[in-house]
Amino acid sequence: MFTTLTACPVWFVASMYFYSTPKQVFKTSFGFAPTSDVRDLESKYEYYGDYATTDLKFKSNPQTIKRIVALGLVEAPDSTKTTRVYESKKRSRYFASSEETLRYDEATQQAYYSFQGVD
Repeated sequence: MFTTLTACPVWFVASMYFYSTPKQVFKTSFGFAPTSDVRDLESKYEYYGDYATTDLKFKSNPQTIKRIVALGLVEAPDSTKTTRVYESKKRSRYFASSEETLRYDEATQQAYYSFQGVD
């Protein structure tokens, strides 16, 4: 019999796989594997009961950033000529409330992505 007590360890092991490497965190966050232009990829993932955070730092060309933005992010008012800021207040299907931010410096091609979700 599959119960809640047996589901918890299964979920824990599955989440460890999906967030075990920066490439997996990127793929889980955006729905596609890092493309060949993505470099210097770093990630941090934390999960505490009904709260999770994801942070990614990477360099990428503008085409990959456009692909990420197309997932439902919108340009924020605090964008500048060289640093674009994109946000979403509710894109996650796993959390009741979520917020994500993508900052992209066009000159250096440096991207910073942050996600917070809570139930």
